[in-house]
Amino acid sequence: MSARAERRPVGQALTPEDRAIGADVLLRHLRREPANSLPALTETQWDAVVSEAIRQRVAPLAFRRIKAGPAHAVIPPPALQRLADYHLRSSFRNVLVLRQAASAAQLLATRGIPVIFLKGVHLAGWIYPEAALRSMADIDLMVPRERLADAEQIFVEAGFGPLPRPDFGERLNRYAHIAPLRRKGSLDLEVHYSIERPTSPFRIDVAQLWERSRQAVLEETPVRLLSAEDLLLHLCLHASYHHRYDRSPLKGLLDVAAVVTRHEADLDWVALVGRARQWGATRFVYCTLRLAREVLDAPIPVPALEPLGPESADEEVIAIARHFIVTPPAELPRAYQELREKRGIRDRLAWLTRNIFLPPDRLRRLYGLRPGSPLVYAYYLVRPFDLLIRRGVLLARVALRTRELRPTLERERSRDRINDWVDRADDEPSRRAAVNGSSVPLG
Repeated sequence: MSARAERRPVGQALTPEDRAIGADVLLRHLRREPANSLPALTETQWDAVVSEAIRQRVAPLAFRRIKAGPAHAVIPPPALQRLADYHLRSSFRNVLVLRQAASAAQLLATRGIPVIFLKGVHLAGWIYPEAALRSMADIDLMVPRERLADAEQIFVEAGFGPLPRPDFGERLNRYAHIAPLRRKGSLDLEVHYSIERPTSPFRIDVAQLWERSRQAVLEETPVRLLSAEDLLLHLCLHASYHHRYDRSPLKGLLDVAAVVTRHEADLDWVALVGRARQWGATRFVYCTLRLAREVLDAPIPVPALEPLGPESADEEVIAIARHFIVTPPAELPRAYQELREKRGIRDRLAWLTRNIFLPPDRLRRLYGLRPGSPLVYAYYLVRPFDLLIRRGVLLARVALRTRELRPTLERERSRDRINDWVDRADDEPSRRAAVNGSSVPLG
């Protein structure tokens, strides 16, 4: 790597090439064995490394890895400082978050309600070598289902809202947790009774989650944590079934890799495979573990994966997701994004009609007509031609898949393939129930 990064012109935007290089260099620092040598980067490309770390929500970890490696000597000081700022903020924030989590557990303990901390608190407090390395958007905790109403009342009495609370029974028919609890100056609390919603295709025995959970202490408060195997299964489902390898996907894979690394000596892979089968989650677990192994070099033994029995469709999704996860998205035009989300010709025609033939008042404002002007009705004839003139080039680029848009459209196509693979799981329980003539067991 060169002795110092090249200066870039002020205001120069990141090109697709810069973003690709930035993503590659970030990934090299996040793998289990970081690269000892890196290509020479311009200042713009280092900006791309930082931007990708922020997008993937792994900036504090990127800071620690870069600072400890050869890149520390050559990364431009402004880029390193941006990462350092994220790490510092995460350090202070997570101290407060873990303290808030302990306070929540103490409140529940006063009424004899046990608590299992899920995902973020578990990972920050017990898995990552430093709490700052794992960001959290909220605090997820689980209590026995029969104590949910008591737990909600406890937090309401402590000043959490909003009030009035949503209908309790109706929500539990659709979600695995009560409505989020909010209080000024605190992170949201999500109080779960299971790790999966009742409408999911997975058959999880919650009582066994409690039986296998282990004791721990947070800020001198006794709490419980999922077993290592259950935590790993939960993270695999979260990254694949829920986030579809699309919401900060490297963060999800890093969580999986961190658990495997932390428990490398005591993970019971036979029990994990058996549980994945029992839950009906084998393909999601297999694909996520394979991706963590291939993308991040996580210490996952190949023999442990073989009993999960991948299908050909799973192998295809792994190849698609591997590229999708490490490829920075290029921004699509908003109109195209909205249109592509519509399913079926009827929905797309309805969307086009609404966006072409706007309400009269909005059309008057758009074309600078005075309020109440009858000329607005003439503009209903003008607008289709106006849009064609102003947006015709973009439409042609999308339709012809021009060179500039081709990588973006290919990435969107990969997203659709992953979505189809995930959605197939929701259809399988109903198909099995129809064949067996029985209801589907829910966790």
